[in-house]
Amino acid sequence: MSPNNDGLNDTFYIECIEKFPDNNLKIYNRYGLQIYEGNNYQNNWDGRQNMGTLNTSNVLPIGTYFYILDLNTGDEPIVGWLHLNY
Repeated sequence: MSPNNDGLNDTFYIECIEKFPDNNLKIYNRYGLQIYEGNNYQNNWDGRQNMGTLNTSNVLPIGTYFYILDLNTGDEPIVGWLHLNY
């Protein structure tokens, strides 16, 4: 993911997420600090945090971030990682 406004990979894109409107996405930094949470996620995370100790409107530093995506279907949440770069 590279939120540099070049029109390519500017947001964290999850294919078919619109089919699960009750979803919940949580993103954590490498230290385990939650830096983002979104209900009814709509492929709009652009590398900015909306919670955490350094909550700013600036994009986050380059690095690996971890996510938990709960589709609220009764199945186990989907976990994974993404790399933020510019």
